[in-house]
Amino acid sequence: MFQKKDLNKAAKTIQEFIENAKKVEEHLSNREETEKLREGEDNKEKYSEKMIDFVKAKNKSGEISQPDYIFRASFYVITIHEDRWLNQQYRNDLDPISQKIENIERENGLDKDQYWKLDEGPKEWQKLNQEYNKILESKLVDVFKEFDLNEIANLIEDDKEEYDRLYEAGRKNTFNTKSEIEKLSLIVEKYKREAQIAEQNDAYFATTVFSGAAIEALFLKEVLKKPDQVDEIINAMPKRKKPTSDPKRWGLSDLINIANKAEWLTSIQIENNFYLLDQLAHAVRLFRNFLHPGRILREMSTVGIEKSQAELASSILFILNYVIENIEE
Repeated sequence: MFQKKDLNKAAKTIQEFIENAKKVEEHLSNREETEKLREGEDNKEKYSEKMIDFVKAKNKSGEISQPDYIFRASFYVITIHEDRWLNQQYRNDLDPISQKIENIERENGLDKDQYWKLDEGPKEWQKLNQEYNKILESKLVDVFKEFDLNEIANLIEDDKEEYDRLYEAGRKNTFNTKSEIEKLSLIVEKYKREAQIAEQNDAYFATTVFSGAAIEALFLKEVLKKPDQVDEIINAMPKRKKPTSDPKRWGLSDLINIANKAEWLTSIQIENNFYLLDQLAHAVRLFRNFLHPGRILREMSTVGIEKSQAELASSILFILNYVIENIEE
């Protein structure tokens, strides 16, 4: 039974989502005013603050992925951190170490325009450099906490390797524009992973839904990869049976039909058994349609998808994924 605290928690989640969506809209409507802050040296930190708030709002309203959030938030935090460092705001902590480093360099005959690589200098010099960098990293973590980015700060402190991985993934997402084919490859993998997690946790509806979604993404990717072949098939179809012009608006039934006509889904022999792949795909489509409660009441004696049906959907996804990935060009 639901308790009042559960109701309050749900209401708070909804309200926070709405508020963050509004913040995103407000930022976009004031974008020109925000961009002007970049022009003045004195306003650079203010600009980064506003962008951090924008990135946080986009994250909390579900508009960016976790890697993108970590990279973009980090970008502006690091900008603030480096400006403070260059403007000598950390000098009380760093100057004593810098002086010791410089003394060692002078004692060993280095001029001011000469330097050692990090692994070349005396051990004491290397140790001081490590201490210097450790303080800088600590200051960076403090800036994350200052702007209420505690989850990122904790990740840096507890699992720097995972932070670096997510940061790099976010950087690639931000600067490397992906084609629709590349995006669909990522979508397929995400749906497959969700289907696998669902099956492992006995969530049979979810297994079937995500298996069907992964199959749909697989077929759509193949359709977009081969527009000339698909156009030829559509042009040969009766007008009343032609799908809409944009494949991204097709349903799974349309995609199965085109895939079958393109002979991507003939049949496959596994051991002594032959399987008609279009029929297997349609089976998952039909299972997925039982997401609608009215259909369950009309057509099923149970209250939904059972384990055997979820396992079947997962197995069909596996086979279709294998077949699609091995189509001869």
